[in-house]
Amino acid sequence: MVILSTGFDGSILHRYHAGILDRISGGLLLEFGATTVLSSLMPLQSGKKLGPYVIGSLLGAGGMGEVYRATDSRLNRKVAIKVLPEQLASDPQRLERFEREAKVVSSLNHPRICTLHDIGEQDGTHFLVMELVDGETLESRLSRGRLPLTTALEYAIQISDGLDNAHRQGVIHRDLKPANIMLTSSGIKLLDFGLAKLKNEAVPITTSSQAATVDKSLTVEGTIVGTLQYMAPEQLEGQEADARSDIFSLGVILYEMLSGKPAFAGSSAAGLIASILKTEPPPPSASEPVPPALEHLIRLCLAKKRSDRWQTAHDVTKQLEWIRESKGVPAAVSAAKTRKRNLVLVGAALIVVIAVVALTYPRSPAPAGRRMQFAVSLPEGIRFSVGEDFVRSASISPDGEQIVFTGLDQATGRALLYVRPVGVAKATPLEGTEDGNSIFWSPDSASIGFVADGKLQTVSLSGGTPREVGKTSGNAGATWNKNDVILASLKNPGPIFKVIAGSAPTPITTLDPTTEIDHRWPQFLEDGDRFLYMAAGLTAAENKIYVSSLRAPQTRTLVLNGVAAFAYAYPNYVIYLKSGKLLAQEFDRDGFTLIGKPTTLANNALPPFSASRTGAVTYRTNPPTPSPLVWIRTDGSVIENALPPGYYTDPVISPDGSEVAYATTESIERPLNVAILNLASRTSRNLTVGDTNDRAPVWSPNGKEIAFLSQRPDAPGMYRKSANGIGAGELILPFPGVLWPYQWVGTNLIYFAGVSGANDVWMLSTDNFKAKTALLQSSANEVDGAVSPDGKWFVYSSNETGRWEIYLTTFPVSGTKLPITTRGGTDPLWARDGKKLYYVKPATGELVSVTVIPGNPPQFGTHSRIYRGPLEYPSAHSYDLDPKGDRILVAPSFVPQGDITVLLNWASSPN
Repeated sequence: MVILSTGFDGSILHRYHAGILDRISGGLLLEFGATTVLSSLMPLQSGKKLGPYVIGSLLGAGGMGEVYRATDSRLNRKVAIKVLPEQLASDPQRLERFEREAKVVSSLNHPRICTLHDIGEQDGTHFLVMELVDGETLESRLSRGRLPLTTALEYAIQISDGLDNAHRQGVIHRDLKPANIMLTSSGIKLLDFGLAKLKNEAVPITTSSQAATVDKSLTVEGTIVGTLQYMAPEQLEGQEADARSDIFSLGVILYEMLSGKPAFAGSSAAGLIASILKTEPPPPSASEPVPPALEHLIRLCLAKKRSDRWQTAHDVTKQLEWIRESKGVPAAVSAAKTRKRNLVLVGAALIVVIAVVALTYPRSPAPAGRRMQFAVSLPEGIRFSVGEDFVRSASISPDGEQIVFTGLDQATGRALLYVRPVGVAKATPLEGTEDGNSIFWSPDSASIGFVADGKLQTVSLSGGTPREVGKTSGNAGATWNKNDVILASLKNPGPIFKVIAGSAPTPITTLDPTTEIDHRWPQFLEDGDRFLYMAAGLTAAENKIYVSSLRAPQTRTLVLNGVAAFAYAYPNYVIYLKSGKLLAQEFDRDGFTLIGKPTTLANNALPPFSASRTGAVTYRTNPPTPSPLVWIRTDGSVIENALPPGYYTDPVISPDGSEVAYATTESIERPLNVAILNLASRTSRNLTVGDTNDRAPVWSPNGKEIAFLSQRPDAPGMYRKSANGIGAGELILPFPGVLWPYQWVGTNLIYFAGVSGANDVWMLSTDNFKAKTALLQSSANEVDGAVSPDGKWFVYSSNETGRWEIYLTTFPVSGTKLPITTRGGTDPLWARDGKKLYYVKPATGELVSVTVIPGNPPQFGTHSRIYRGPLEYPSAHSYDLDPKGDRILVAPSFVPQGDITVLLNWASSPN
């Protein structure tokens, strides 16, 4: 048998001997750079009707059938009819595949994908009714030569966008080629998802010693499904295709659009297969000028191992968009230097720009070049952790080439640090960094530091075991200079400490107890001596940014005030968050006074954010997703929403179970206020209103009053107010620092509080709201505090080990304690009958229950996750137990998730 491959006009292009593919049967199914023609085709006659569709002219034929122009007689609409040939319709496997194709294509609804209208069968003829797309195929256009750079980029973006939509729905094209890409007046249309396959569907594979292996359920046994010229290596080797296989095909197509030549060549099918499997195509710039960043993108698309390619079409789209915007930037990097950077996985988006910036430093006062930005996605199934480590949960390296972030694997609940080169899709977990947070970098970008398990640790990104450099009970940031001196917030609240390996840490700043509750986020300047840090006040408006030095640590100069978070940016800028805007402002190198007006880098920005020496800044703009207040059963199954999606926290149910007090806000830029929900009528009323934060409500035992925290600038502290909302409320405990009411038991109100030091747990007598007693005091932080229903036992949270854990002691509190958790716990509550204890697991935000075994002291059984959450921590309460029944009210955290935005050349004009 002789196999003929035909051109678009039917001319014979290639001739191959059947010995090379001796298992082909049922006609010609191997496509080699041209459209396929099936043997024994019996074209439908013009005018024939298939249901309401009137057949017109034949448009083409492929491995899965013929395509005709037709008219829908009911709607007078022009459509395309794809018909399964009669001899193949009799094959159950083929018919099954045809029906599967319809289901696959029908799930796709995107402007870059041809739309499926209908499916039908008449007299044994099975057919699909699809959108009729007018235009020219990309194959036809390429027959006339290469495309201009701007056109090729635009086409590639549209193709990648369509693939991204399909991949997100679990659909792989598997035969992406120029003949399946239509150029229309409205842009690209992707055709013939007839070879698409559900990504998660298991199928049998067969092998052949003389031909690539294929999927029996989708093809004639022993043949290759797809077009050799554009197929990924794994498809040729008979492995399962996935989204990265389509990305390889996209790279081949983009290469051909730019160079006008195929990426791979061979004088026979065997030669072509060998070329795809073994050889690297010459760079497209060998034929025509191509930006280095675009060449890098294509090279990653064409990687032989799919694990080395771009991992998602979404990332390819974003990179292509960035290259389209930045293609006019001069490439100040030689090809040799570019290849060297690639060897260390430098992201495509930064290869050119970082080098340009490097040539202009160290004397240039601002990064050079045009301002640009792109997104870096977290791996699938990974999200940011929640809680107090959120502000420093991601950081870019000083050289701008890598990002490290705290990622939570939602399937396993395991929190690790991940490193991801900028512009490369793959993120690598750093083993040994479980529950790591407060990320900081070595000056040479080769190592990182972090906090985990009560230890300040460092680890090389090239591998190895993390090294402990000090103990810590805080995690509010650290910084590392070229002399291996680390400044860190080892106690939270507390001062900044100087840490040198082999020496005891020493405090290097001193808190002002009248205005400061904590010192946070130290950051060395370039000289490795001077450093910035935040002196945190009661509210963001009272935060101050100072500069000090190792040589004169007690001398400090005010740089900035009233900001929520900040970062130092080389050479002399402060980047800070204020009123939801990310701003940058220059400061004088000697006097440290601010110069000029701040520049807006982003609106509605969110931490974490960081800056490199090369003009790159990372931040997030993804707004928190509103979440409902949710009723769940004690096994974690969801019952219903108590309130529709919004911003809620601190829910506490009244003693009789009829109402819920909670803190809420209209938007994250606005302060929280306390409201009360009537569960019967499902109506809410305000308990407090105003422009100051009011939160952490607790009910009095009789349900008539509510105590809460109010951060009023003129009179901060704990207030009480009638639950009916009447009156202005009474200040019962003035307090200038951190204060959280937690439980009202009998005539005592338990709360935790701290000023310029560790939080402690206290008890306030409600007889006259005058007498207060310290229940727990130490150099560590003790928070929460719940009395057991029988009044004998007391549980609380402490970070004395460096991680929040829950402990049991007697009530009244004695010096003896028993650890209940060893892998993290906070926000404990007793079940009303005392038979269970509930708590929130830090970082993951999961709600966990543990059985209480009666005894003196009681013992605790198996810890079981009952709700994934995430729930917020630390919080007065992120959940509460219904006294009336077997259910729990939870308030999912509205800590924002989403992509990290990378902004390049931030000091340049955005236009």
